[in-house]
Amino acid sequence: METGPEELKDMNLQDPSARRATVSVRKRSTMIKPRPSHTQRAHRPSALFTWIKRESLALLALSGAALTVLAELGKTIPLAPQISDLLTKWQDMTRAIWRPPLELAGVTLHPDLVAALNVAAFMALLGAGARVSASFSTPPLAPIAFDRFFDDQTWPSLLVFAALCMTFLIGHGANPDNVLTIWGSPEIGKYAFAIIVTAGYFAGDFIGHRAFHLRLYRLVALVAILVGANFALIYGPGLMKA
Repeated sequence: METGPEELKDMNLQDPSARRATVSVRKRSTMIKPRPSHTQRAHRPSALFTWIKRESLALLALSGAALTVLAELGKTIPLAPQISDLLTKWQDMTRAIWRPPLELAGVTLHPDLVAALNVAAFMALLGAGARVSASFSTPPLAPIAFDRFFDDQTWPSLLVFAALCMTFLIGHGANPDNVLTIWGSPEIGKYAFAIIVTAGYFAGDFIGHRAFHLRLYRLVALVAILVGANFALIYGPGLMKA
């Protein structure tokens, strides 16, 4: 007598070992996932590329702010020829950008004023970059609102901001004969510099919330790397010969 499919099914259900084997096979079939093909793996973006894409605007802001800070430090520390040439080109480019609006406002183009405008603009851009980066993650940043002003500020971030201000003040003191003057008043120049830099920090906090302050720490690391590279270019060849 032949056994049909329905009878085999009933026999398997009655046999405990057969039931366990059936469940085991079903589990293995659900756990096995199809392996991606070679073409799919080739077109899958790497984690580094994805991070760079997400942080592109913030990286641009960090690079600009770091070069501006390094240029201020260059007034008090020796610079390698390669770094000096890079900073000269950077300063010429930023002066060319700020010249038209400053001339329109009747303000003389001054290197200290250009540096303040640079770092303020890049801090605001850093906040925007932090918000753009957060839009790719979950959860996104809270909406921009005045009731959140300074809610995410941290003491380390304030210390970084204070260090930036001290760097600029030391850089200004390196050339006391070239005082920042706005509309013929050195006092207005002092207040304008402080207001511009502080406004940039406030704008970054307002736009990027806590994500801005976290990325501000990277600015310190980037400046330290650039300073280290500068001294390596200055003293490295002599150490290697010794």
